[in-house]
Amino acid sequence: MGNKEGFAIVTFGWLLIAMVGALPYFFYQDFLGNGIDQQVSSFTRFTDSYFESMSGFSTTGATILTDIEHLPHGILFWRSFTHWFGGMGILVLVVAILPLLGVGGMQLYRAEAPGPQSDRMTPRIQETAKVLWWVYVLFTLVEVAFLWVGTVWIVPENVRETFGEGLYNAFCHAFGTMATGGFSPKNSSIGHYNSLYIDIIIMVFMFIAGTNFSHHYKALKGDFHNYLKDEEFRFYAFMVGLIVVILVINTTWQSVTIINDVTSSVTQNQIVKIGRETYPVTNKQVQYKDQIYFVDESLAQIVIDGSAYDIYHATPVYNSIGEALRFVGFQVLAIVTTTGYGTTDFEQWPFMSQVILVFLMFFGGCAGSTGGGMKQVRFLLLIKHGYREIKHLILPHAVLPIKLNGQVVPPETITNILGFFFIGVAVFTVATVALTGLGLDLISASTAVASALMNIGPGLGSVGPMNNYAHIQPIGKWVLCLCMLLGRLELYTVLILFTPQLWKK
Repeated sequence: MGNKEGFAIVTFGWLLIAMVGALPYFFYQDFLGNGIDQQVSSFTRFTDSYFESMSGFSTTGATILTDIEHLPHGILFWRSFTHWFGGMGILVLVVAILPLLGVGGMQLYRAEAPGPQSDRMTPRIQETAKVLWWVYVLFTLVEVAFLWVGTVWIVPENVRETFGEGLYNAFCHAFGTMATGGFSPKNSSIGHYNSLYIDIIIMVFMFIAGTNFSHHYKALKGDFHNYLKDEEFRFYAFMVGLIVVILVINTTWQSVTIINDVTSSVTQNQIVKIGRETYPVTNKQVQYKDQIYFVDESLAQIVIDGSAYDIYHATPVYNSIGEALRFVGFQVLAIVTTTGYGTTDFEQWPFMSQVILVFLMFFGGCAGSTGGGMKQVRFLLLIKHGYREIKHLILPHAVLPIKLNGQVVPPETITNILGFFFIGVAVFTVATVALTGLGLDLISASTAVASALMNIGPGLGSVGPMNNYAHIQPIGKWVLCLCMLLGRLELYTVLILFTPQLWKK
């Protein structure tokens, strides 16, 4: 078996397993009859079932469900389990079994392993796959234990659960965390518990899931220094810390007001909305059509040209650093690791914070993690490449190799990364144009594609954290399914199948 067979098996294997994974949703809908369940389940077409399945196995977390908690435990458990199974890669698991059948697996691992390079922890590829899964299982069970304790004894009394219910939800949320997926059996996701303890546990394990699993393996063997030795991990930790600090400052300083569920970032404490425009109140005055109108702070409205308009008060999203740190830290980790869990509606944050989160979608986790995105190491190497080009302008004849962890990075690796970015931008552009052609607005279409391509889940606009993908037309859902597959298998694995040269003998 050569490379082309490996790529083909990986790609068609994912397509097939997503189709098999869609059957429980499809059959559940088919056997419901005409009761209320049929209206709530949302699986009215095979397209919806396949979308949910592909979203699960690709660890994207985008959903077409409108009322999650109404569905039976079996369906919701399967939904979360598809995350966990797809997180480390279905075919990495198969690699550990294939040797028993006398079939080699190196080509499969090379095509499946996330990131621009595969860090083999053991000499034999099947042993590497087994090690990956044992580490994966261990962290999952540890998180289950912490979440179980929290949901039964620590969370607020109104949301505490029985032993059985708590264990069930702990498994579902641990599956979504370690796979960086984001499916939750709760309508309000992690925000359902309103618990600092649960937030912290999920944050810790999201960070772990976004880290190269080879570091976890070495740490379990006693080498804890390998984390700090890795430039990518240091870059990953730095980026998370920097973005958290920026967003904490922004959400505690920038005033926002929400009018008809639409957020407006303003610099004044009061504004008046007239038509589609907002006008600031300064020194108890508002200017409209070159005229000054005085604002009575004791009243909720102001009369302008014979019409009464509401006066809106703008305040920062969070009133304390601690509160901001809790919610911002959780959301930043959920986005950068591509988990997609939510404890708050970040569409109600200032525009600057929303834009930063959108850019953060593209970073993803570390190479060798279960996270999606373009991977931190690619951005790190691109920054190094850009810095080298600037130095070349000053020293045109100097030899300036790019190094990562003290090793010279081959030029073909940089070329590969540049090509990866170009193809990613091209796919993003084409898919966004396709969705806008189906009637979606630009913000919803572009963030939906970014979310699918980077395997995140929530976007902005009509696909925001408090919304879903049910309203998108069937053809649009198939476009997003393709984006999920391309993102999960990192573009090249799928697109290489369309090159005629691959199939020539």
